[in-house]
Amino acid sequence: MSDQERAEDFPVTDLYLAACNYAVSCGAENLGAIPGLWQRSIDDHWFIAVNPHTEELTTYGANNKGMKWPVPPFAIHVQYNGWAAGDLTPTGGWIAAGDGANETTFLAALRTATAQLTPTYSEDAGQ
Repeated sequence: MSDQERAEDFPVTDLYLAACNYAVSCGAENLGAIPGLWQRSIDDHWFIAVNPHTEELTTYGANNKGMKWPVPPFAIHVQYNGWAAGDLTPTGGWIAAGDGANETTFLAALRTATAQLTPTYSEDAGQ
């Protein structure tokens, strides 16, 4: 099976991919080598906990003040204002559907935070 065929059989969701892009923009690399979860507040509302391991781990949210929540292997747990707002896997998951916490607002927060961390070409060139 080619990589293209494999990618078509197991499409990565936009939210999962955006969260991974955010982590890379934060400098995260080789997450499987770190103990525990990779956790980060995206902004004043959103928080993610990435589980790069084969066993379920537990998050307590931003500054250990959020909702205690199990994070399945290779999943990304999402919290909004300290409350569970989603669990993402490479092929699916769930996300809140409220006025403030929903797929659109989470994706916008990830993209905004990623853009703030990622240098533009002119910044790379020192211009």
